[in-house]
Amino acid sequence: MILGIIFCFQVELAKQTEEGDVSNYQANGEFDLVSFHAVKNIANYSCCVEPYPDITYTIKLKRRPMFYVFNLILPCILINCIALLVFYVPSDSGEKVTLGISALLSMTVFLMTIRETLPPTEKTPLISKCLHVSSACVAKYLFTQFSFQCYKPIQMKVGANICRRSLYCERNVKVVFE
Repeated sequence: MILGIIFCFQVELAKQTEEGDVSNYQANGEFDLVSFHAVKNIANYSCCVEPYPDITYTIKLKRRPMFYVFNLILPCILINCIALLVFYVPSDSGEKVTLGISALLSMTVFLMTIRETLPPTEKTPLISKCLHVSSACVAKYLFTQFSFQCYKPIQMKVGANICRRSLYCERNVKVVFE
């Protein structure tokens, strides 16, 4: 029986070049390969006499910015433009509040999507800060609009058919209190 034990000091690790082999590299739509370095290290430990060689590969990748532009920045700008349209709708219109609430909800959903998409870090991303400020502005506007409607209710003209029907029902219905 032959034992196939080879100690690491019996194997010579050698790198052929300073750069790693990128012949099998496939281009990616999200990242660019910046550098690929190989470094040979020899470690000596206090427990053993023989050296322990290893080769450390360092890969540097760069994310392409178009991912962030199309998936994060442009939707953020679009939602903010929709939120700005709220100020062009007349204040007597009921759609002004609806448009503001829709913009606020879309900002909230987009913020939740960003939080799931981006990697967690200690610092808050700038796009999240931008959306938080925009959400606060739209929320402040909505509270102002609600208070405006409470103190100055919207007066609507009642149609002729509604007046006739309500008067007809009023004539035919008698309410008796005991």
